[in-house]
Amino acid sequence: MKKILLFITMMLILTGCTNEEYTISFVTNSDQLIESIMIEENNQVTQPEVLDKDGYEFEGWFTNETLTESYDFDTLVQNDTSLYIKWTLIENTVTYIILDFNMEPITELINYGDIGTFPTPTLENHTFTGWYVNGDMSVLVSDYAITEDIVFYGTFIQDDPIQEIDIALIVGPEGVNDTGMYQNTYEGIQLFSTENNKISKYYKPLSLLTDDLISAAQLAISEGADVIVLPGFLYENTAFYLQTHYPEITILLLDGAPHNVVDFATMATIDGGSPEFTTGNNTSSSFFREDELGFMAGYIAVSDGYTNLGYIGGMAVPAIVRYGIGYVAGAFYAADEQDIDITFNDGTYLYEPVFWETPTLQAKAEFMYSIGVEVIFTTTMEGSRSVVRAANLSDAKMIHAEFDNITGTESLLTTVIKGYDNLVYALLTDYYNDELETGMISVFGLEETAIYINFDNSNFSSFSDTKYNNLINKITSGVIVIPTDYDTLVTFLGEDAVNFERDTIEPN
Repeated sequence: MKKILLFITMMLILTGCTNEEYTISFVTNSDQLIESIMIEENNQVTQPEVLDKDGYEFEGWFTNETLTESYDFDTLVQNDTSLYIKWTLIENTVTYIILDFNMEPITELINYGDIGTFPTPTLENHTFTGWYVNGDMSVLVSDYAITEDIVFYGTFIQDDPIQEIDIALIVGPEGVNDTGMYQNTYEGIQLFSTENNKISKYYKPLSLLTDDLISAAQLAISEGADVIVLPGFLYENTAFYLQTHYPEITILLLDGAPHNVVDFATMATIDGGSPEFTTGNNTSSSFFREDELGFMAGYIAVSDGYTNLGYIGGMAVPAIVRYGIGYVAGAFYAADEQDIDITFNDGTYLYEPVFWETPTLQAKAEFMYSIGVEVIFTTTMEGSRSVVRAANLSDAKMIHAEFDNITGTESLLTTVIKGYDNLVYALLTDYYNDELETGMISVFGLEETAIYINFDNSNFSSFSDTKYNNLINKITSGVIVIPTDYDTLVTFLGEDAVNFERDTIEPN
């Protein structure tokens, strides 16, 4: 009996000596996962290794979610415990230094990853140049994610004396170096201004929204502009507003006509009134002869030895349709001159309703080249670059329209160019000679030298400037009357018209 009692007593002693285990959990508030551990009672927790967290400093472990009670790792474990990590967002010192003008630096604290405030200092009769990330002022920044202590540098340039301008050009937010419409127009204005001692300036709006375009024009007017030049159909609403509110200012709207409609589906207007399509008495509205441009493209293609032709127009608006009609007419006219046959196969005359690069546009061009087309005339504007790629892959040719901004490729046969430079030069000449026609829509083409080709950026095999000049003479003298719609095209083509259905030429 005594032995049994002794055994029971020993078991109770041994059981009482076994420590209970507790769960220690870690909440990291980061991408790092630290697994829970089991710790025997009255033992200490070993502090786990903590990985860096971008933008934050490690501040320790806490026993509550509000991170107010820190945990002492010398503590003996007595129960299940959750430990919460505390991170403190790093603040970086950002210093803005103005060079050369003895101005005090500007200093601020910016949270890691945030954008600096980039203050705009002012100095009378000077313009601030902006902030740069290096002392040699070569890398301009407008926003910059702060991830370290950093210094930005800026300075001022002295303003030119205030001088009222004569001619204002309203461009897009990208400015005049777009190798297209804005640059072409600006070059024409510059040439006229230099030759006629006029002061001209271009204005960049915040966006191409009508309100921003109007604001840019109002600034130009406040600086003395007598003439406002607006290039392209995106400025039609702006022209309508300006001609109504500033009758003393002359408006030159290139390749567009003033109106107040902002949504042709609903016929909503900029002023909430009835739709109006009016060219004011102070407005010159001008368009280019797309039929002549297209005729040149077709004539050049066949004259240079190509007989299997294709056409890819952009959205089938009237101007794009006229391009295609002229192209067909010019191609068959050249073929008749040479007494040769030319081909437009099924599926090689179409419209792709875009004016930008797309894989679909490139695929359609590649299909045309795969069935034997030798040259494609495309009026898809920036989409022409998709056709260029297809032509490069197929060792074929393409003809671009409107702007001479595709260079450095043998695939480009030529570009038929809308000469915004020549047109604006001619209109300004008429304005300052009191001969400008306003209150009406005018159309300009070869006779006015408003359209042309650039031989320097063409890749002809046999087409020459002599052939080009002969073609221009025939058109401007009336020997060639270019069709502008399907019915006149049918008459022009005669028996060749069987190749073209109205639905193909003039799709709904």
